[in-house]
Amino acid sequence: MDKISQKSVTVFFFEENALQLSSQTISGIQVNGGRVILPKSFKQGKSIIAVFEGRVKMLNVLGERAMPTKQFSIAS
Repeated sequence: MDKISQKSVTVFFFEENALQLSSQTISGIQVNGGRVILPKSFKQGKSIIAVFEGRVKMLNVLGERAMPTKQFSIAS
């Protein structure tokens, strides 16, 4: 028999009719033997891309570039 536990997870998803990748961290999610059980109310209207254990911070997405802290010049 699998053990059911509760964890915090970060979910990456696309909302219906949107092309922007979004993320949300949810606490108290049931995990049954490695299988994450997301509430139907959360999944409604979303295409789930990935589920990560714990809090994950999205730095850049689909072609966005992280902004450098210094300006670099390119010699011509």
